[in-house]
Amino acid sequence: MHGKAKEQTMEKNKLRGEIVARLPESMHFSPEGPGIWVGSRKYFRQDEVVHEHDFYELVLVRSGSGLHVTEEGEYPIVHGNIFLIRPGCAHGYRGMNHLEIVNILYLPERLKFEMYDLRDNPGYHALFGISTELPDDYRFRNRLTLDANRMDMADAIVRELESEQYLAHPGWIFAMNNGFMRLVLLLSRAAAESAEKNDELTRIHRILRHIADHDGDMLQPSDIAHACGISVRTLERIFAEALHRTPNAYLIERRLNRGAELLVSTDDTITEIALDCGFSDGNYFCKMFSRKFALSPREYRRRFKN
Repeated sequence: MHGKAKEQTMEKNKLRGEIVARLPESMHFSPEGPGIWVGSRKYFRQDEVVHEHDFYELVLVRSGSGLHVTEEGEYPIVHGNIFLIRPGCAHGYRGMNHLEIVNILYLPERLKFEMYDLRDNPGYHALFGISTELPDDYRFRNRLTLDANRMDMADAIVRELESEQYLAHPGWIFAMNNGFMRLVLLLSRAAAESAEKNDELTRIHRILRHIADHDGDMLQPSDIAHACGISVRTLERIFAEALHRTPNAYLIERRLNRGAELLVSTDDTITEIALDCGFSDGNYFCKMFSRKFALSPREYRRRFKN
């Protein structure tokens, strides 16, 4: 292992050793309530305990500054910053100076919204969609920052959500869902404008969207590069910098993840699933699947299918 990679691994292990709490869904979400929880917090100390949780957390920095500390590194945060923390991400805050943040926690599987044309908004994908596949380091370095006007608009929605949550008047669950979607729209539009000014972000989002739109196809790196108007060498560089892997490795991982889903959600044969996931050879699918999941496709189905 190279010196830099070894140092990064040691830092990750050190931070994970500092975790003092894993926050479960039940801490903020009840079965009869919405899949959204909103809270504000002012920090009066210089650091916060490292923790992780089983839900998504959208963070808005309302005021002040500090360092957001994760397994991938430390990221300066200031007023107007927006970033998304995924389940299982160990994190905390240090070096805080009058820091106040808003935590919007949510469970995607509990949100039953009709997305309409928002699905085509690149900003939505930059924050909430396929780009959540990007490594945390890349996403935290390229976080969204709202201008003063949009931050005021976001803060107004947040305060409405906090009020609905606290009062819980009849219809509050509807109001929470409605307010959350208004916030998603506001942030998606802001992220789309930000991405237009960042060629690197625009390209990686376009690449990932093209791959997602052609799941099941026998896509090759040359196909992706051609569709996105770049060379294969440029595609490989983008993947190395943003995803820390080759295009081929990324494609295979997506196909295997889709195969795992089909194994537990359908009665299709393993050969049919292999073909549906873009593998021309069922034996190769089984070999790669066993390498990733440490179970054969048949064993995986037996263990996880209800």
